[in-house]
Amino acid sequence: MRHALVTMLVTMLVAPLCAGCADELSPYGRIEGLRLLAVRASPPDVAPGEEAVLDALVTAEATYRWSWCPVRFGGPALDQCPISEADLRAVVADAGGGEVPPYDLGDEPTARFHHTLPPELLEAACEGAGEIRLPGAASPGRCDGRWEIEIRLVVAAGDASIAATRRLALIYDEGAVANRNPRIDGGEISVRGAPPFLLDPAAPTTVTREVEYRLLLDIDPSHAEEFERAGADGPETQKENLVVTWFVEAGEMEQERTGFIEGVSSFDNLVENHYLTPSRDELERDRARIVFVLRDERGGVDWLGAELELVE
Repeated sequence: MRHALVTMLVTMLVAPLCAGCADELSPYGRIEGLRLLAVRASPPDVAPGEEAVLDALVTAEATYRWSWCPVRFGGPALDQCPISEADLRAVVADAGGGEVPPYDLGDEPTARFHHTLPPELLEAACEGAGEIRLPGAASPGRCDGRWEIEIRLVVAAGDASIAATRRLALIYDEGAVANRNPRIDGGEISVRGAPPFLLDPAAPTTVTREVEYRLLLDIDPSHAEEFERAGADGPETQKENLVVTWFVEAGEMEQERTGFIEGVSSFDNLVENHYLTPSRDELERDRARIVFVLRDERGGVDWLGAELELVE
């Protein structure tokens, strides 16, 4: 039962970025070729007047193209916004005026989204009040003080390209509790019988080939934030579910994903894994990458990467 719940949680959190990320025959946790492993918004919930910085974890040199839509993208390739930028400007003008950020967010590795949409418009659109409608928006329902727009990123390298979308919450109610990104503060690696040493993102860490190592991430339990979740008997306060995906260029992780669910799996299960380093036959090069991606269930993302120096 515990394994089934963790599997369901992991699927829910990583599914938005799975499409097009890797060949279907390759393990999801394998770093090879062009991969888009995660898209992050800092912060993931944006208050009126604030700005979110958007960046991505990409495994190869690539070009970037960012865009956004006030509702879900549609069309066969999920690249069409159901409401045009001109029509959105007209809706905003009719609602009393306000600035609409350009849909095109640029072609740099980092993009920015400035929340300038009128909070009254987002609240009315969420609740389906009056004459305000945003074509393509979901039916009025869960209005928790946050309106979710969709960010789209296309990365390309040579003939390969990957498109992914992620939600960004725009706060329209001052009483809404904003989510924050969880954080990986560091990591350590150790082999049985020897003291651990820190993984340094800025310098290679020396490990021996064909040896099983223990990996331990430094994630503070407070990053599983409390929030109100809809329950059978009404709203209930519960900690966020968290998932770590462990990506490797070569070698084998004991688990591709680990998770924390309050009352189901412990926090220790989230932060610990075991890694068997590759043989010379598997990887001739003496360098290999490992990357850890941390997600919460409300759109928060963080990651940490390291390079390993493989010795005999």
